[in-house]
Amino acid sequence: MKTFCVYILLAFAFLPCVVSHAQEASDAQVDSLIDVFKDARHDTTKLRLAIDIGMLHYNVDTVIRYSNIALQLARKYKDGKSEASAESFLYWANYFTGDYFKSVNHAFRAIVIADSIGEKSIVAKNYHNLAIIYSSRLQDGTKGDEYYHKALEIYKEIGDQKRVVDVLRDIGNNNYLNDVFDHALDCFNEALEEDVRTDNIVAIAEDYMGLGSTYLHQYLRTAEAGLDVIHNAKHKYLKAIHIADSLDYGYVQYISFTEIPEILLCESIINPRNRAQLVDSAKMFLDKAYYLVTKFDYNSERMMVDHSHIWYLALTGKYARANQMIDSVRNIIETDSSYADQRSLFYQTLRRVSEAKGDYKKALEYQQLYDYYHRIGHKTDYAIAATQNMAQAKFAEQMQAQKQREQKLEMEGRQQRILIYASTIVMMLLVVMAIIIMRWYVQSRKANQILDQKNGELEQQKEEILSQNERLEEQNEKIEQQSRDLMAQNETISKTNKEMTDSINYASIIQQAVMPSERVMNTLFGRHLLIYRPLNIVSGDFYWASQAGHYKMLAVGDCTGHGVPGAILSMLGMSILDYLAPTLIGYADFNAAKMLDEMNSLFKQSLHQRGDDDNHDGIDIALIVIDTEKKKLHYAGAFRPIVGISDGTLKKYNADRMPIGIHHMAADHFTNNEIDIKNGDVFYLFSDGMTDQFGFDSANRIHKFTAKRLRELLADVHKLPFSTQKLKIEMTIDNWRTDGTAGDGIYEQTDDAILVGIRL
Repeated sequence: MKTFCVYILLAFAFLPCVVSHAQEASDAQVDSLIDVFKDARHDTTKLRLAIDIGMLHYNVDTVIRYSNIALQLARKYKDGKSEASAESFLYWANYFTGDYFKSVNHAFRAIVIADSIGEKSIVAKNYHNLAIIYSSRLQDGTKGDEYYHKALEIYKEIGDQKRVVDVLRDIGNNNYLNDVFDHALDCFNEALEEDVRTDNIVAIAEDYMGLGSTYLHQYLRTAEAGLDVIHNAKHKYLKAIHIADSLDYGYVQYISFTEIPEILLCESIINPRNRAQLVDSAKMFLDKAYYLVTKFDYNSERMMVDHSHIWYLALTGKYARANQMIDSVRNIIETDSSYADQRSLFYQTLRRVSEAKGDYKKALEYQQLYDYYHRIGHKTDYAIAATQNMAQAKFAEQMQAQKQREQKLEMEGRQQRILIYASTIVMMLLVVMAIIIMRWYVQSRKANQILDQKNGELEQQKEEILSQNERLEEQNEKIEQQSRDLMAQNETISKTNKEMTDSINYASIIQQAVMPSERVMNTLFGRHLLIYRPLNIVSGDFYWASQAGHYKMLAVGDCTGHGVPGAILSMLGMSILDYLAPTLIGYADFNAAKMLDEMNSLFKQSLHQRGDDDNHDGIDIALIVIDTEKKKLHYAGAFRPIVGISDGTLKKYNADRMPIGIHHMAADHFTNNEIDIKNGDVFYLFSDGMTDQFGFDSANRIHKFTAKRLRELLADVHKLPFSTQKLKIEMTIDNWRTDGTAGDGIYEQTDDAILVGIRL
């Protein structure tokens, strides 16, 4: 059995849940969270940031430090969920430092805390963690299987199918590692069925790989296993390779190309007629496996490929080369304790080489050593426990179905009893009513004579009452008609409001789709900063970017008004810019001012502005044009300045005091500013919604944020990664809007706001 391969399978099964976030986030982004943590003023903010650092950071010491901080703050504020999460992070940190018993203690504490507050997903996750450490590190597959099933039961209860499938794969791995092959095949097939249903292609590749490994180890550990089992192993691995190659999924590619040579060499032993072809195919897969070792930097796992390579050399008669590799592997196992668990695999390789040489006595000795080391590495009672756990899980499902059937039958019986009781009561009531009616009939005949005398008076009163009823009915009909009319009006108003809201929401989607996408901005400028805060659903502020020839263009506009009117003007402005960008670059005098002059003309033509009417709508805009050949930046602005920072020195570039559109003090042309640039320079474009935001100063007086404060803030943060800049700028603006004395007052946003930053 390939013990080392097994541990790699287990490692890849659980490591993604620990490091996936850290892999996605850059070092600078993750480390910037620590800078934000140092500046945070409130413990609740520190708790949230400490949890994020513990979850995302790749450094074990950092994870332990900030997880302990989160643990103390969570206990202080009685935040059970955060406390349980911090215990979970400490589990993984101690796991990677090798302190497995401390790691187990943290997992148990997380389970107790999460269970007390009903956080079942955290309970299940930590049972899963315990299962991983017991099965892969503490060499107790029996206890590992017990915890796997606890996690599986909870994930099924809360309906988390993705985690159910993950645990099924881990149970499958644990089963075939401990020679419980039937249960392993059941688990992988159940996982495969669910992954096919949800079209999870990556998981399907892992399911086929698990099935291939199970069949291979069933062949290696079961005396009666024959050619059909080894064919099944090869078939499943080839399917895994086909899917992994289409996805460039390195983990599945590496494991599959590592195991296929052994499968082919096993097949060559039991199918000697095709031995030459099978051995040649094994060599091809070995070469691919060595290539993947280098490509994905799996050098610590190279020994897995070496064992199959040694067997290949022995089968092809290259004993000297095989012996050299055997000596190298023996030296590693004897000198490096981390490879001690590969002794059984090493003696299996020695047995195969001896068989290839025809030395069957030596082969028998090595087989006995292989069996010994394989046996001491596994709990003998695992198969019994695993079978009991699987049976208990199926029994629980059957009992749940039986309980539901019994509840249904009990409900039907209860309904029948209620029906019988009700029928009996109704019959008794009918008898009582019949008696009462008879007595009433006798008494009524005696009273009829008296009643006849008064009938005349009653008839007259009846006619008067009927006349009054008719008048009341007429009034009621009028009131009901008025009520129906009001309800119809309300329904019409509600429908109109909903249609208007839906239309505006859709308009917002269209407006944002017209603006440059994240991909376009990254292509033109690389990493960039974007803060976009519409006052209403749609915005009169917009940003635009394009490239024509060797010119890169970026603009930020602020249209008259906000909401729907502003959004319509923003769409017009972006359309004009899209039209002008490819048409103007051919002119010798092309620059930012020339582009704004043309935009001004087209805008006034589009809105039929003549100056003798009330149509004074316009756009304030800042436009920069980067000449990538001459290393020049051209800037022109309509009421909107820009800020540039070079070598730590901040400079404001002022705009012309006229908008795009009709204006009583408009000049004939906009002014072009030509700026020398170099790599590392930072430029910011923004609308007045950023600077005119009202808030509270240190004396709790209401003031605007002002352009000066914004420039000071940009000078302070411009060296940070843009993601951190965005966080600090937004926190500063939000804190400015917050009443610092009361702690809960906030000044509402008064205008659309946008800020775009690029680094050359």
